[in-house]
Amino acid sequence: MKGIKKWWGDLVNQIGYVCSILSGFPALPANFSFLVEVLETIDKSEGNSQEVYPFLSRNLDKLNRGFFILIWVFIVQFLFKDSEPEVAESLANKLVIFGDLLLDFPEGNRIEQVEIASEAYDAALQFYQRFNLSENCKRLEIKQITASNRLSALLQAKRYLNIPPFIKLSEFTVIKTNEANFFKLLEKVLLEMLLVSFDFISEEYAANNNQDLKSLLKEKAFAFRWSESLEKRKQEVVYPILESNLDKLDKRDDDFAELLKQWALKVLPTIETLDAQVIASELGQLAMLLFKFPQGNQGSNQEIAIACSEIALKFIRSDTYLQDLIGLHANLSLLYVNRIRGDRVENLKLSIRHGEEVINNKKGTSSEFNKAIALKGLALAYWELAREVTIYSDGNYQVLAEALKQAIDYCHQLEEIITPEVSLSESAALQMYLGNIYAARLHLHNLSADSDKIANDSEENFLLAVESYEKALKVFTLKNYPEAWALTQFNLGVTYLDRINGDVLKNGKKAVNFFKKALQVYRRRKFPYDWAVTRCSLGGAYQNLNQVSKAIRCFQLALKILQPTFHPYDCLRAGTSLGDTAFKIGNWQLAIKGYGEAIAAVEQSRDWVISRQRKQEILETSLYVYEQMIQASINAQQPDKAWETLERSKSRNLVELLAAAEVYPKGATESQKQQLRNLRRSIHATRQALEEEEGWGAWQQISRSMEQTDDAQSSTEESLTSQKIEQQRQLLQYSQEQLNRLLDEIKQVDSQFTLTQRVELSNLSDIRNLIDPETAILEWHIGIDSFQTFVITHDNLKINLEIVPFTKEDLEKLNSWANEYISDYEDTKRWKFKLGDRLSKLAQILQLPKIFPPILSQGCKQLILIPHRFLHLLPLHTLPLTLSQESDKCLLDYFPQGVRYAPSCQLLQRLQNRQHPVDDSHLFFAVEPPLQNLACNHIEVETIQKLFDHVMILKDKKDIKTAFNLQENQEHLHSSYVHFACHGKFDFEHPLRSALIFTELFSNQIPQTQETKIESQENSGNHYLTSSNEEQGNTEEKLTLQDIFATLDLSKCRLVTLSACETGFTDLNHLTDEYVGLPSGFLYAGSTNVVSSLWSVEDLSTAILMIEFYQNLQSSPDVSIAVHLREAQLWLRTAKIDELLKWAEDSNLLSLENKLFIKGELESKKCLLKEIFNNPYHWGSFFAIG
Repeated sequence: MKGIKKWWGDLVNQIGYVCSILSGFPALPANFSFLVEVLETIDKSEGNSQEVYPFLSRNLDKLNRGFFILIWVFIVQFLFKDSEPEVAESLANKLVIFGDLLLDFPEGNRIEQVEIASEAYDAALQFYQRFNLSENCKRLEIKQITASNRLSALLQAKRYLNIPPFIKLSEFTVIKTNEANFFKLLEKVLLEMLLVSFDFISEEYAANNNQDLKSLLKEKAFAFRWSESLEKRKQEVVYPILESNLDKLDKRDDDFAELLKQWALKVLPTIETLDAQVIASELGQLAMLLFKFPQGNQGSNQEIAIACSEIALKFIRSDTYLQDLIGLHANLSLLYVNRIRGDRVENLKLSIRHGEEVINNKKGTSSEFNKAIALKGLALAYWELAREVTIYSDGNYQVLAEALKQAIDYCHQLEEIITPEVSLSESAALQMYLGNIYAARLHLHNLSADSDKIANDSEENFLLAVESYEKALKVFTLKNYPEAWALTQFNLGVTYLDRINGDVLKNGKKAVNFFKKALQVYRRRKFPYDWAVTRCSLGGAYQNLNQVSKAIRCFQLALKILQPTFHPYDCLRAGTSLGDTAFKIGNWQLAIKGYGEAIAAVEQSRDWVISRQRKQEILETSLYVYEQMIQASINAQQPDKAWETLERSKSRNLVELLAAAEVYPKGATESQKQQLRNLRRSIHATRQALEEEEGWGAWQQISRSMEQTDDAQSSTEESLTSQKIEQQRQLLQYSQEQLNRLLDEIKQVDSQFTLTQRVELSNLSDIRNLIDPETAILEWHIGIDSFQTFVITHDNLKINLEIVPFTKEDLEKLNSWANEYISDYEDTKRWKFKLGDRLSKLAQILQLPKIFPPILSQGCKQLILIPHRFLHLLPLHTLPLTLSQESDKCLLDYFPQGVRYAPSCQLLQRLQNRQHPVDDSHLFFAVEPPLQNLACNHIEVETIQKLFDHVMILKDKKDIKTAFNLQENQEHLHSSYVHFACHGKFDFEHPLRSALIFTELFSNQIPQTQETKIESQENSGNHYLTSSNEEQGNTEEKLTLQDIFATLDLSKCRLVTLSACETGFTDLNHLTDEYVGLPSGFLYAGSTNVVSSLWSVEDLSTAILMIEFYQNLQSSPDVSIAVHLREAQLWLRTAKIDELLKWAEDSNLLSLENKLFIKGELESKKCLLKEIFNNPYHWGSFFAIG
């Protein structure tokens, strides 16, 4: 370096001369010093990048055009001409090293740095040529080509990134700092990826003697090597950048995946198609890099990866990038099968959809490589579906067996593609997949009650699984493939846990041994997720060996990583295992902790799902955890926690719908709020209908796809269903587009507005605002092996909660009673005759004589009933209760302030918090279609309307439906009272098709369903029930539950009365107690109270009851609905025939014609008992909700 320093001293003397020549570059003098420092650093470190790069990082401002000119002018023109050969050669060698370092330096202006590197090579080359150093010249010429290619690649990459996406970022949206940092990181990563791509292509092109790479990529071995090499090169460049910027990938309050989609949709269409496709292609490759990136928040990484792939899928065209397009489908198949967030079943369905897109590609031939990836995804997806058997299949094991058979077929197809010659590691991985599938068949066999219908013998599946894993282990050694080795050990452990043959203790010990081997690799710091899942499985093995303390410790350790917000499915498994283990040894507090984690995981899974039906399914498949949590809390003498858990499992969808409907943007106009209300209703109802038509239950869908039929009628029905589904999809898309435009407007005034909000769950202290000291709540919970009644009262100081327990024998009695009640319902005469005695028996089963004396002794005058499951169908308010010598008393008699119902306390809170504006007009709106077999519905409406100053009555059935469909003309629905006097129908198979019917019903119109077998044999004079999977009349002649959800706005309504048959029925096909029925639709529409019925009511008694009810209501409008209904029901129950005749005669509301008709009907019944309506059938059907 002495020669260089001497040169530097001589050069300083020439500074004045240099600056006079290059006066346009004032930074040159500083660059002189920097150049010497660079060369000294390279000399001292012997070209070590770990020492040179930090120095360059501190001097990025000096790596510029001035430095480029310095190298060329001074080194070439002065140094090499005047310096001694030894000094010049030393300097030339250091310039070559400097060029090499600059080519790979990841910071600063890459283009200028490559130009500097090129000039350094040129300067050195001049010296080598001058002294005929031919070997050096050859090596340097290769480096020059590399630099030239790198510069070309950089210029090309920079062109793509400079065009519009990132420079237009500020125009895209108002961005937070976190979001801006994310996009800066994305720009940097994409630049590096583009650079690697161009470099790699140039190298491969040269290495293969300039052959056509497209033709080479058709060869399997070349395609696999190409893909693995390119991915490895990009990982080497991208992963260090990501590792140093983990905070920019995951921010708690930022949805970078959604932001990325919005950016792409707004920006990429504005640039040239080819440019957009290149950027989209790199995004697709970035997706797989993020998917395999082992650090950071895996859930966030996956969401960004999926967003990148879906963007690429949208912008890559099949005519220019067909294989890239097919590859994206293949990658998405893998991404969705491994996705942590979202609905697990829906993710698996999407995985299968994308995989089959590759296998069944009609646009061209899929490459063997892409087909292999897709088949891998399909095999994994079907395996996962089968592993979910106990959660999603509803016991349909045959469908699951078919799914596993399909997975095995896919693996055999893969064996033809991925041979050991093509890829040894992928071939071994395929054996592991096969082992997984055989292990899943083993698991399925163990669960099946009829194993002969399921695949192969249990032990055979076990042996096939072990054989496949052992084949994989011949390649996956601990030394060469530690992670794959650990995964195979883990899978062997799970397989031994599932084995039912052989010695249980030996199988358990072997499982423990395999899990411990896996943990040799799966260290908590490096592989936290795999470590935790393995710990959880190890806990299961210890549990089988009855080593309880070790099992509990494993589950507790696993839960430290498997948090509900990040890994809900695995958290559910670990939490349930901890809860069950603790429950068995009577450690109630630990059981509560475990079940608490599991419940939080279930609720996180629900939050990630859009579909209401899937939310319901997720909760329904996890009810066991809620049941156990309730029982553990009772055993731990924590009744408040038991009640809170019960509330968390009931009516969740309806509560969330009501909560979302109450969220409005700040500063929005009334017009915008109304549009938002309309669109919310329309989108919710359409989505519900679409889910019902499509059969969102994943297993039903798979089952249908596997059924083979030539039935022409089935084909026609399928075609009609497809048309209906397509119509619903188009409507949903149209409504969603309108909503998106409205949200764009709204965000101008409220940028933080979101459509939904997380519902805060009730705790016992919240009940203080629900009830006063004169009110009691009875809430039932029907569990798996028992049931309970929760009694809640208020004593001015605190809320009191008592739990009345019932045994398994009590539950069997209750179930037997309910089955008999429903079974006899089809024989109306018999059912009606036995109704009183049946209700007396139910009162004894529910232990009402034991429960109510303490309630009444506290002075309670009002009762709120919250049924559970099938109790919603029962007239609990009519249950006999004899507490003294007096007989013929029921619950209504003991509560002068009324008995009302609610689906849950949470829902009751929502209803009580509604603030309806005062409406002095008290508009009464009624629907009264002319129905011959409902002669009294006209009398009912005509009489009631006289109590109101402002009325609107709709009679023509076409006018009725039109009035409800036209959202812009619903002034009549701004009524305080809405009354329907018509027919009713509940559809147990398709609850959304349940309806109020405005046309005649005749006996031949009453189809049966296998589930309910409910009919009426007294057609004339009944407001009617039908329960059917057939359409009842034409769509213009009824108002369905879907219509109610979609179109009605009853935000000013105090009361909706459904004077029709079975309008209070709810869906019994699901165990989640979601309260899906006509009342829920009207509550969602905005009414605070709904009066509906629990059976097929009689026309005359209903008309008299309704007239008396409304008379009471208008006499004291400030008194609750339940009080007025109670008074009318008790009056009708005890009224003698003479009293009823006098009531009709003295009525100021009944017209002369109507008086004569009613009196005639009453006279015809004189041969009956004096109290002709004493039977609960006549007065007990109607009940008040709200």
